[in-house]
Amino acid sequence: MYHDNILTTYRHRFKELVHEKQFHLLTRLALWNHDAWSIQQLPLQKEAFLGGTTQAEWHKKMTDIQNRTPDYTQVNHGSARKTYFEAYPNLYGLELAMFQALHARHHFDADLTACLPEPESIQRLIDQLLSDPQTLGALSTYAIDIFYLYNRFLQSDDTALIPIALLKESCEKSPSVQLAIYLITHCVIGETLFYNRKIPLQHQAYYHNLITELNNLAETNWQDLTLDNRLEVALCNQITNTPSSLVDKAVIDADSYFSQEYGFIIDPKKPNKNTLAGSEHRNVLYLMVVGYSR
Repeated sequence: MYHDNILTTYRHRFKELVHEKQFHLLTRLALWNHDAWSIQQLPLQKEAFLGGTTQAEWHKKMTDIQNRTPDYTQVNHGSARKTYFEAYPNLYGLELAMFQALHARHHFDADLTACLPEPESIQRLIDQLLSDPQTLGALSTYAIDIFYLYNRFLQSDDTALIPIALLKESCEKSPSVQLAIYLITHCVIGETLFYNRKIPLQHQAYYHNLITELNNLAETNWQDLTLDNRLEVALCNQITNTPSSLVDKAVIDADSYFSQEYGFIIDPKKPNKNTLAGSEHRNVLYLMVVGYSR
């Protein structure tokens, strides 16, 4: 395993990452691995994350985030999803802004929820998405994230769940098995409020059933999955305390693509994402899975 090598690389080259990548790395390792260095670094991110030191600056950044649009050269399967993003032009920026509000609250005790659209409009968007399995399958994580950020974070509602039959249909209609995998993994991760909590006891049976669907889909299509996919499947098995051979399998696969030259894991399936920054998501997942401590 290359946990220590990768952690050393990203710590030593931390300042080469843009702020968004720095924050992603620190929050995941702090919340999941309880990494002391990441916990110490997080408070230093406050001003850059919020966009300044005043409420006016924070609100301006929230507005700027909500106005963002997808870069289809960077979004996974961007060309296949372009039509769906265009049908919901506010969805991309909304998802990012909801994450901004979540992290501001959890890490910096700042409340940015007043900058978000009215709850009724977000609920209408969710209702539209859940009524269209094909769109849900294409938008994948962006749609699922909004569902969980709205219900679990903004509404403090622990009851809403997406029917598993709808998720299965959406996976079948997704333009890519990779997006189908992410559709399910983000349900699991979303239930944890993105690593801020454990899955509530009352929903463990639901997520056990969902993990069964995820593992069946992953095993059937393993060779078509990216390393990011495989590691996220492994992580979701850990989150749900599900014993699975896929955890070790994902780690072994990732180990085989560790680059001695670069000091991190690359993926030949994603040649445009094998830089330090482009590989950050994959390598953080690896660090989380291998460093699992819960």
